Amino acid sequence: MTGLNKNFTELCIAHGLEILQENPSLLEDRDELHHNLFNDDYFVIGYFNASNILKDCDYSPFEAIADLIELQEEQFGESNLKAIDISSEYVVNQLSYFYGYECIDEIIERFEETDE
Repeated sequence: MTGLNKNFTELCIAHGLEILQENPSLLEDRDELHHNLFNDDYFVIGYFNASNILKDCDYSPFEAIADLIELQEEQFGESNLKAIDISSEYVVNQLSYFYGYECIDEIIERFEETDE
C-alpha cells in the first residue's frame, strides 16, 4: 500500500478513541480490540453519510475503491469486491476495517496518554 489517506486515518483513530473512552475495559483484551472497535458495529450507516465522510476526508470515491481493492489483495491475496458491492457505505465500512489494523497502535497510545 503506497499510503493511507491521512484524513481517513485520523477519522478512524478518533472513532477508536471515542469507543475506548466510552468503554475503557475493551483494552483488557487487546487481541479482540480491533474487532471491538472496527468490526463489532458499522463505522457509518447510510450512503449519504458515507459519501460525506469521503468528501470531508478529501478521499475521491475512485481512490477509495482502488485502495480497498489493494487492501483486500494484501490481506486475502485477492479482492472480493464486486460491482454490486460498490456503494459509499460498503466502501467506507470496509476501509475503516482495514485502516483499523494500521492505526490500532496509535489509538492505544493516544488513549493511554489521555488516560494518565
